[in-house]
Amino acid sequence: MLYIHALALGGKMGIFAKLLVLLICAGLYLTFHLQLQLLPSSTYLLPEPPVAADEPVFQQTWVSSEETDEAHSASIALLNTGQPVAVWYGGTEEGHADVALFLSILNNTWSTPIAIADRLTTEKGLSRYIRKVGNPTVHVWPDGNLGVFYVSVSVGGWGASAINYIESSNTGRSWSKPNRL
Repeated sequence: MLYIHALALGGKMGIFAKLLVLLICAGLYLTFHLQLQLLPSSTYLLPEPPVAADEPVFQQTWVSSEETDEAHSASIALLNTGQPVAVWYGGTEEGHADVALFLSILNNTWSTPIAIADRLTTEKGLSRYIRKVGNPTVHVWPDGNLGVFYVSVSVGGWGASAINYIESSNTGRSWSKPNRL
């Protein structure tokens, strides 16, 4: 607005007013620029990443070496005790009639995998024909119960699958009947 007013004055006063506006703008620019330079530099720097006290450990172990020819779709979670629990499905090949869902818990070494569900137990629990099962995902609830979501197919391929849920209150030793969600 000040600049528009200065143009309206015209003549000698117009030049003086233009210089005044220019000086005011330059002063404002320098004021803000100097204030930004005085701010602590840490506000513009990313914090240093935390450094681990120990080196990370990577250990590769084949958990399911004797149960199946193929294993697929592994999922892992931590029990309330801090131990990892893993689930996966395996069998002769994906979609084969002998495919089962397996569970193993790490306690220094992985426990012997146990079958927790298969095509026949799912078929019996749901009272419907099941052609194949797969894709388990494990979850540990706050009360310590294990929940496993998995799919089953009656007709067609994986695109026609239904999601099922089973739960264990004793760290996988026994499981509920499957519920179709």
